[in-house]
Amino acid sequence: MAVLDLPPTLEQVAHLQAKLLEAVHGGAKQLKTVLPSDVLVSILRATEAQLRTEPSLVELSVEDPNAQVFVFGDTHGHFPDVAYIINELGYPSPTRIFVFNGDYVDRGSWGVELITLLCCLKCAAPKHVYLLRGNHESSTCTKYYGYSQEIRAKYEKQAKDVYSASKKLFSVMPLAALIQKNTLVMHGGLFRKPPEPKRGAKRRKSVHPSRAGAVGKLEPGTLDHLRQATKGGMDPDGCGSSLLATDVLWSDPVAALGFAENDARGVGLTFGPDITEAFLRENGLKLIIRSHEGPDARDKRSDLPQVLEGYSYDHNTPAGRLVTVFSAPDYPQFQVVEEEGENAGKRYENLAAVAVLSAPDYATPNMRTFAAVKPRPKADAYYDFEACCDSDTELPAGSEGGSEGGSAGGGSAASDADVDGDEAEGLPASQSVEMAEAKPACDMAEAKPAVVAEAAPVPADAAPPVALVVEPPSEPIPAACDAMDVEEQGQGGGDATATATPSPQGGGGGGEERGEDAAAGPAATEAAAACGNATPAAQQGDDAMGTDPDGPTESAAAAAALATPVVKQADHAMEAAAPEGRSDSAGPQVVPGEPPAAEAAVVAGSTNEAEAGQ
Repeated sequence: MAVLDLPPTLEQVAHLQAKLLEAVHGGAKQLKTVLPSDVLVSILRATEAQLRTEPSLVELSVEDPNAQVFVFGDTHGHFPDVAYIINELGYPSPTRIFVFNGDYVDRGSWGVELITLLCCLKCAAPKHVYLLRGNHESSTCTKYYGYSQEIRAKYEKQAKDVYSASKKLFSVMPLAALIQKNTLVMHGGLFRKPPEPKRGAKRRKSVHPSRAGAVGKLEPGTLDHLRQATKGGMDPDGCGSSLLATDVLWSDPVAALGFAENDARGVGLTFGPDITEAFLRENGLKLIIRSHEGPDARDKRSDLPQVLEGYSYDHNTPAGRLVTVFSAPDYPQFQVVEEEGENAGKRYENLAAVAVLSAPDYATPNMRTFAAVKPRPKADAYYDFEACCDSDTELPAGSEGGSEGGSAGGGSAASDADVDGDEAEGLPASQSVEMAEAKPACDMAEAKPAVVAEAAPVPADAAPPVALVVEPPSEPIPAACDAMDVEEQGQGGGDATATATPSPQGGGGGGEERGEDAAAGPAATEAAAACGNATPAAQQGDDAMGTDPDGPTESAAAAAALATPVVKQADHAMEAAAPEGRSDSAGPQVVPGEPPAAEAAVVAGSTNEAEAGQ
């Protein structure tokens, strides 16, 4: 019997990761044979206790000049992919610091496995792993987009305890991280200056405060406001003390100038490059890293680049840059695809990106990109992905997962597993729990999944992909990935891309070249919605908030001087122009107005990827 201490060692975490990877091939009910519910609850509570001690704004000061900070974007239950990426990068250490930027669960099949791995890494290396909150780390999103149903399918009668512990964990996650006083990492985007509190005022739940006229002219907040903010509670709804947290989790950049309510989502804000520049100057920053928008959201926007390479430089200003990083490859896992025509069976097949920050200023990201690990294990959709095919669109009042009939993974799970309460139960300072060995594959969840367009599943008797094999505890912890052969491919005009060829143990092959168009499908003229029920839980049953289809009144052309760089259609590279009048000592000198040489290393998740057609 393997033993997992709390806090665990990194060797124990590596062993657990390997067991979880084996279990995902056995179906939903296989998980509890490897990770019993009481063990999972203990892990969640231990992580909650750790995160409760961290402030809303975590401030990282990197003293070792050889240390690198790896910033992950949305991961959405893509456990096999994240496990592979972490193995490639190496486990956290004093010279390898991981910052995960929220949205760990929902819209994917392995949110429980993923949050378990990240919590174990946080407990094992608390000063080298940071878990920030995303908008999906809330009661409302997890009800509608699958996490609560996933827990029910995997833990059945024990689901209530697991879901309760999960929500309490989510409620204490920090909102943002400040790295070396130069780079701010947060899930959605910029936030408003909070209104001055009125003595004796009661918290309004029925209407978003700014829409009700409680807030006057919108002004950007500051790092000091972020330091003083609450973490938003279990379900940040934009009311009262959760206002700033809600903005951080839900806001989006736009190409047009100005600061406005985010009418596309019904919550949060939109902000143009002028607001980004003002915020950077006011707070002495050079870079903002945010996430929150995947390829499905960007596919319906025409003002900002796609994220098919896993990242997009959205605002390039004289003061600094804003970049979107997305770390769930081939997302969404369950996609509605056309059955006929030239786009029949076509998926986004986006790459995942991880931003690598290095000395001296930790403000010049080098993008490492990864393809999805294939073939995928067979999996069920735990939400009605056909009704909720767009990220973060508003759902009909009273609907569960956007479907009257419930989700494929169990429509009643949202209510059955929901548990109120804000305080975690007591946790012993130190404890050990036994991990059960994996047992033969069990049947999948009882509910029948909808017919989905997903990567070809692995046969039931097939072994896990070679790239995912984790050494047992007796072996050394995965170190930094081996040096890779990098070939610079000049594209004219000074552009260059770097393609890395991985060599996973026992496998060969190189990184894939991508030749699709950068714009996957027609882009709508309105801003996209990106995840969960945009109507806060406290407002369900009330009238829907009005939206302004025209969005910000300023034209995108007016922001041309600060707008996003040109998108390279051939290979989806979205390189950012360096801020005008500034050169980064950690990178090559860049002529203002021209994109710098790219350092995006493309790593294929599996040599079998070409065989796993849609």
